[in-house]
Amino acid sequence: MTTFTLKPQVAFSLLDQHPESIVYYAPLWNGTGEGKQLTDFEVVYCNQHAATLTRVTAEELSGQRVSTMVNTDEKTRQLMLQQLKQVYLSGEPLEYIYFNPVLEKYFSILRTKTDDGVLTMARDRTRQLREQEEKDRETALTNSILDTSINAIFACEAVRNEQGQVVDLEMKRINRAFVRLTGLSDEQVVGKRYLQLFPTAKDTGTFAMNCEVIETGKSQRREVYYKDEKLDAWYDVSLSKLGRDGLLVSFADITEQKKAFLQLAQQKSLLDNILQHSANGISVTEVIRNTEGKVIDGRTILANDAAVNFTGLPKELYLGKTAVELEPNILASPYFQLCLKTLDTGEPQLSRYFLESTHRWLEISISKMDEERLITIFTDITPEKESQLKQEQMLAELQRSNESLEEFTRAASHDLKEPIRKVQFFTEKLKTTLDGRLSEEEKSMMERMEHAAERMKMLVDDLLEYSHVNAQPATALEEIDLNKKLKLVMGDLELMITEKKARFNIGSLPVIRGHRRQIQQLLHNLLNNAVKYSKPGEQPVITISAGETTGAASGLTVAAADEAKPFHLIEIRDNGIGFEQADADRIFNVFTRLHGNSEYTGTGVGLAIVRKVVENHHGYIAAESQPGVGTTFRILLPA
Repeated sequence: MTTFTLKPQVAFSLLDQHPESIVYYAPLWNGTGEGKQLTDFEVVYCNQHAATLTRVTAEELSGQRVSTMVNTDEKTRQLMLQQLKQVYLSGEPLEYIYFNPVLEKYFSILRTKTDDGVLTMARDRTRQLREQEEKDRETALTNSILDTSINAIFACEAVRNEQGQVVDLEMKRINRAFVRLTGLSDEQVVGKRYLQLFPTAKDTGTFAMNCEVIETGKSQRREVYYKDEKLDAWYDVSLSKLGRDGLLVSFADITEQKKAFLQLAQQKSLLDNILQHSANGISVTEVIRNTEGKVIDGRTILANDAAVNFTGLPKELYLGKTAVELEPNILASPYFQLCLKTLDTGEPQLSRYFLESTHRWLEISISKMDEERLITIFTDITPEKESQLKQEQMLAELQRSNESLEEFTRAASHDLKEPIRKVQFFTEKLKTTLDGRLSEEEKSMMERMEHAAERMKMLVDDLLEYSHVNAQPATALEEIDLNKKLKLVMGDLELMITEKKARFNIGSLPVIRGHRRQIQQLLHNLLNNAVKYSKPGEQPVITISAGETTGAASGLTVAAADEAKPFHLIEIRDNGIGFEQADADRIFNVFTRLHGNSEYTGTGVGLAIVRKVVENHHGYIAAESQPGVGTTFRILLPA
């Protein structure tokens, strides 16, 4: 081990008062001659400031070896030893900043080879570096906040002319969201002029708004629409003054929200117009519940002018009172039960309601809005309802009148039959008693009296039959085989058929549901007419056929509701005398006769009975005829 000898030209005394830490290290060698090795360094001088920094006295620091130096860790010792060797052996100075974890200080180091040692000057940079670290952390945090913000942000600085007016802005900083929203990169933006990047900003007023914030220092937030060659959107913009002449701008693309808002505004305007101009009353009712959740009342929270007019109540009363306060009996009404049903099931309901407070009839459509509200759309049908009630009253009176008339017809028919029978009886007896004593004129008068009595009897029988048919039978509908029923009717008309030598062509007839006695009367009257009104000297030929069809396809005039319904179409065609088609409807009226008594006997009631039977069975009948050719009766009965 060699000993360091301080050269006299190094005047350490001059460094004692130096404001920086100064330490002089001398090399320590192991061995001699060419094989010796530099193994360590020893402190041979340190000024007072160096001792203070290392928290020891100058005497304690002097003589310390680097490899075992106090107040430092092993890693730092090895680094110091490596640097000292490098400087001593190369002769090149070394600057370095390092952190001493034991002293918790940052040092700025300058190591220089001086004579046969290394002079180290150290400066405590802890405060400056701490401040820089804090600034770096703040900058990193700011950058992180900016770059993670969902809003686009840029910072800029005013560019003023000679008069001090802001004529443009210089872009200083942008974040990632700015790049994403505008499509402009850092290189395209930072350092460029604002109006160069956004040329229409003056026209839209955006640039003027930026200048206003810089000049006044008052922050602003606005919705701005901006459009140029690249951008076409609505933005929510916030502006704040930054420093003396800077500006911080944050903005977000709110185009979709703005479109949605404008659409909602349009829909609201449309709804307001609907409410205002609707001819129907429209209102929203909010239910009122008790503590158990049961609906016990309701209150109208919205109503258009038509609703107020239809109810006949002042608007402040209509919206200010509950339903029970306006209508004390409403909870017991069917309308209230329908409201509960709609609220429970969501199914719309339609109801007519008499408003007791104003004596008006309202037709109301009830729909569910949500769990606590109902929408009602209604119109005033008071005139229509009053007309309906009056019509029902008149129908009831007419029904009573018809019933009385039918009762009178039945009673009169029964009461007339006995006097007619007596007239016939005594006429016949008188004729027998006076046989041989009557003149020809007296015989003629007697015969005319007999014919009149017989015709009166037929008329009374037909009227009685018509009154029976006109009254709906109390018996239920039966299955009726028209083939069997036709045979029975032809048996009843056997004498007339034989006398006229009538020929029948009969197809297959259906089984229908109906009133047995009435259907028999219908067939009897139609066949009787077909045979009776045959042409003199010509054999009657009657053709009866049947098939299935719909109301619309039948060729008959039917109600719209029956057009698609299935029917049996029964046709009875004869080759008789026929009649003018213009009389086709009139022949079904009571007492209508197209031919005189001298030609064909009859009362004019038979076809009226036929039509009544068809109507009783919810069917239709029509006649087609031509004088001298014959008549066809077409009958529709439900299938």
